[in-house]
Parts: sequence; structure tokens; C-alpha cells
Amino acid sequence: MENDEGPGDPTRPQHADAPSLPARPAAPATADDVWVGIEQEPAHPYHYVDQSTPHTPIFLVPTAAARVLATLGWLGQTVAGVLLLVALVPAFQDNRTRGYVISLDEAPWFAATLIVSGVIAYLGWVWWSLSATFNARRLAPLATSPWLATMVYLVGPMIVLFGLDVDEDYRVLVIFCGCAWIAIGHIIVVASLRSTAGRIGASTNEFSKLLWLPLATVAYRFFVITMLTFVDDAWKKPVLLFALGAIGVLYLVGMAAATWRATESFDHACRRLNTRSLGLELPTADMVTAAIRHRALEGS
Repeated sequence: MENDEGPGDPTRPQHADAPSLPARPAAPATADDVWVGIEQEPAHPYHYVDQSTPHTPIFLVPTAAARVLATLGWLGQTVAGVLLLVALVPAFQDNRTRGYVISLDEAPWFAATLIVSGVIAYLGWVWWSLSATFNARRLAPLATSPWLATMVYLVGPMIVLFGLDVDEDYRVLVIFCGCAWIAIGHIIVVASLRSTAGRIGASTNEFSKLLWLPLATVAYRFFVITMLTFVDDAWKKPVLLFALGAIGVLYLVGMAAATWRATESFDHACRRLNTRSLGLELPTADMVTAAIRHRALEGS
């Protein structure tokens, strides 16, 4: 059997008419070649160097249960939206939308689902925001304060409850002020959480969704109601009215997904920062305050 050497090998039998190639030249090896035996370095666009340093973790408040409750609350709101559309089917068959609103005593399942899921979503978000801001405050010096969420989510409902017991001349005004306190304060809390997420390495896009999705929901609802007032009744088919309402329910699905992804990213960043630094040791809030006070005393 012939050997496996390549063409041009003198040990291989050659035919007179067969073409041949010269033998492969061997790589020159000299005593002065310092790279002999060294494997060539692979070519990469960049080299990753882990500059983070481990440190002893500190106590962080658990937030997993609160994260699940807040997400389940929004999923319950989605179910309530579907029940609302089912209850409005008779009105859709008469080419009416009723403003996509019904009384709570008209559909008991819708009322129960709406109230229970709303309370769960509110309490779950309050629980998570207080715990998450407390954890972030311990890890990042310029993180948002848990007192902000406390003032917004606890003082606002107290104003609303107080408005229920005042005179009828001021009842509507006080309740409106309490609701405005919660709505405006919620925007400020989410914006502060978005800023803190950027500082600790969490996703800021999901917190942006928590800001514009409620505004988009209100804008879409206003657009649908306004459009249907100018549309001829011949176009108000049950399928069209149900589809327009279903699009509004998709906003609730988006809120549930954004709530879960934003809170999960924030909690993951806190856990990662609690065990390893981001390459630079972040000073605590007390250290930053002491440094500012020291500079102020030097300047005076």
C-alpha cells in the first residue's frame, strides 16, 4: 500500500507522465528565534478584563415576593379588561360602546377582579419600591431615597380618605388633590428609579415604558372615544368595537411585562453590586457627605 506522504515526496513512487509538486518547505528554526514553541495569540476585537473586586455582601431587603405581586396585579387588570369587553358585547351588538365603561354592580366578576387586582398591583408596587429604593440607597451613594416613595404612596391615600369625611363643598376638591398627589408623585418615583437603575447598571428602558405606557393608554382611550363619535353607525360593527377595546387591553399586558422586567433587572443589579463592584469602589452616602463637609470647611 502506498504511503500517505504528499506529492513530491521522494519516497513515493512517481510515474513518468504524472505531474509533481515540490516538497513543502519546512519552517526555519533558529536558535535566536524567541517565539519558537509559543502559540500565536488569537485575534479578537477586544480583550475582556474583569476589573471588579469581590467584597463582603451587606443585608438587602428581599423583593421577590413584592415583584411577583405587582406583576400579578397587572395581569389581573388584563383579565378585568377582558371581562369588561365580554360585558359590553350586548352594547356592541347595538352599535354602542358606552364609553367602554360599565357600573360595578352590573358585572360582579368584573368588579371583583378589577378591585382585587388593583389593590394587589398597588400594594405590590409600594412594597417593591420601598424595598428596592432601600437596597439601592445602601449600595449607591446617589440613589433615590425610600422616603420619596413613602410620601407619595402613603400620604396620597391618606388625603383621599380624609376627603371622604370632609364637608360636601370640599369633598371633591380634596379627593382630586389626593389623586393628583398620587399620579404626579408616581411619575416622579418612576423617574427617580430610572435614574437609579442607570447608576447601578440595571435596564433603564423598562422604567421608561412604565412612564409612557400609562400616558399612551389614556391617549388611546381618548382617541377611540373621540373617533367613534364622528363615525357613522354603519361602521360601528361589533367586531370593530371589540377589536378597538382589545387593543386597549394589550396596553395592560405591556404594563405587566414592563413591570416584571424593570423590577427583575433592578433587583438583579442590586444583587450583583452587593457582591462585586463595577470595577471602581463606590463610596457610601456617609463618605460623600463627609467629603463635601470637609471641602466646605476648607473653603471657609
